[in-house]
Amino acid sequence: IKGLQQAKHQIKIHDLYRDKFNPLLSKEELIGTRKIAKDPLVKQYQEDLLWAKIIIFIYPTWWYGPPAILKGYFDRVLEPGFAHEYLNGQAIPKLRGKKGLVIHTFDSTEEMEKIQCEDTTFKTLVNTWKYCGVKNWQRYAIFRVVFSTKEQRKQWLAEVFQLALTLKEEEKKKKKEGEKE
Repeated sequence: IKGLQQAKHQIKIHDLYRDKFNPLLSKEELIGTRKIAKDPLVKQYQEDLLWAKIIIFIYPTWWYGPPAILKGYFDRVLEPGFAHEYLNGQAIPKLRGKKGLVIHTFDSTEEMEKIQCEDTTFKTLVNTWKYCGVKNWQRYAIFRVVFSTKEQRKQWLAEVFQLALTLKEEEKKKKKEGEKE
């Protein structure tokens, strides 16, 4: 957050625990026509996603996926009619033109995640959002957190801070390239 603020990004934070987000799909949401969110918090999250240019997820990996509350966020917020719609049986993404960044931690090794598990954790998140139109993803993965030292954790935080600063530089670079064309 400090890196994003220093780079003068406008930020909206979805802290699912602080917001007391309910990750459970109601029967109405599951089988209904779900064109517009009825839950005011889901509606706010959707408005924030429309506003955002870059969507950043920061979370610990649990059993090769996001925590259940974050999975529930995807299930409820990325509803048909908002994040995608169907036309003649085909999914039409509605969140195009956005970038994504995933910062996630693991207790497992990099080899276990990327080779033995075929990068399932990252692929699942990216494919979910690609379905909705967010195709440009960057990743910062931190492995073996449970075995890390205080110094290693400080180093990781410094690297994430620098990553936040570079996001602004990438935006400036893209803008200049667009002006040249």
